[in-house]
Amino acid sequence: MTRSKLTRQMESLSLDNDSDDSHHGDFESSFIDEFHGLAKLKKWKVGSKTWKRNWEVYTQAENERLSRNRAARLESWQQLCEKVGLEPPASITQCKKALNGIYVNMVDLCECWATGERPKKFKNAKQLASYTKSEGKFFNHNLAKENKAL
Repeated sequence: MTRSKLTRQMESLSLDNDSDDSHHGDFESSFIDEFHGLAKLKKWKVGSKTWKRNWEVYTQAENERLSRNRAARLESWQQLCEKVGLEPPASITQCKKALNGIYVNMVDLCECWATGERPKKFKNAKQLASYTKSEGKFFNHNLAKENKAL
């Protein structure tokens, strides 16, 4: 699914029933930028119930786009290792072991597939939690658990 299709899908959900189609996605921009652009267009106040609900829908759509057929493929696990700065191991099991104890923000991790930038790594869960809270980069915990590659 391309960026513009994802944006149109969000708009077609008619989260506040505006039909302005002047906002079209750009695959090169991050999904966070896409969401903020859409939120600005739709005039969703940051932190409001509408904004939070739409953020959930948007992150879910991004998660589905990224996870489609990835969890079972060695190549996908190796790419994930590379994204967080690890030398890609030779098996899925080795990839999972290598990723154990790596602390990155899930929003940043999803975003890195579009931007090519590495997500910031943290020494422990406490530092990650502090960053997540200060940046407001929350990702639905249940979505992360459902996605085998995350």
